[in-house]
Amino acid sequence: MVVDGRIELVGSDERAARKALESAAADAKASVAVIPDPSGPVRITVTGARGADVLLAVTEDGLASAVTRGENAGKQLFHVAVARELRVLGRTDAAGRFEGTAKLAAHPGAVRLFAFVQESATGRVLGLSRPVSLVPR
Repeated sequence: MVVDGRIELVGSDERAARKALESAAADAKASVAVIPDPSGPVRITVTGARGADVLLAVTEDGLASAVTRGENAGKQLFHVAVARELRVLGRTDAAGRFEGTAKLAAHPGAVRLFAFVQESATGRVLGLSRPVSLVPR
């Protein structure tokens, strides 16, 4: 498990996970928003993160795979938050701001969008948007 792109731990270690999450929650975060526009591209805004990469993730839920081999042969596995796209939109400016748009490809299922800001050198996550759900076009 990796928390905020900087704390690595074994996910089954509940005590360490709680400590890492509490530490991450105490850190100041950048403000990140994804604003959907039904007639065009989504808008992404960031404040409070200087010189960091802005990324957009498109995820899809409700997917399944029929397993034909191995320990799960004959079973159907269900998946959530499958990453369909991950792209770098740009970088925040010297004042810590970013404003941009992203045109989305059509997806057959319902998708969720997340934008996040990350230090390129360390991978530390500086802020994350709330998920935005979109219905198929």
